[in-house]
Amino acid sequence: MNKTVKGGDLMIFVGEGAEKKSIAVATSHALSLSMETKDTSSKDNAGGWATSEAGTLSWTMKSENICSTGGAGLTYDDLVDLMIAREPVEVVMGRKKEEATDVPDNGWTPGTEGRKGKAFITNIEQNAPNGDNATFTVDFTGTGSLEKVNAPAANKVNAPAAE
Repeated sequence: MNKTVKGGDLMIFVGEGAEKKSIAVATSHALSLSMETKDTSSKDNAGGWATSEAGTLSWTMKSENICSTGGAGLTYDDLVDLMIAREPVEVVMGRKKEEATDVPDNGWTPGTEGRKGKAFITNIEQNAPNGDNATFTVDFTGTGSLEKVNAPAANKVNAPAAE
């Protein structure tokens, strides 16, 4: 039987190893995967239909958040500092481990499902409307592969013995 995944259970976590933190006061997250294609059309294509072949894969993540000055997760200022460092960060988009409805004192932690990879923070935008909560969005652009969290190690194939 299918079990519906609730949006509140999926989060973006940033950081290395056990130091991963969720982004504080998040309202929405998105993961986008894309594949470029290369046109292989020629005069030989039947019926004038275009043909393509697979090209490079790419991915991005995005988080929308309410601004906060503290708490258990990463704030706007934390993410700006990471962006200014101009180094890729490890990001995970997946289910949170905890089933609680209130943020634990140490923050949410990633569970055993999701996707992870290294990414640059490529955009942060803060919005401060009069009479409403200040918000921000942060965009991550992947550098390298996007992998399953806790994926089993690939089986190694031994080369055949020389005769």
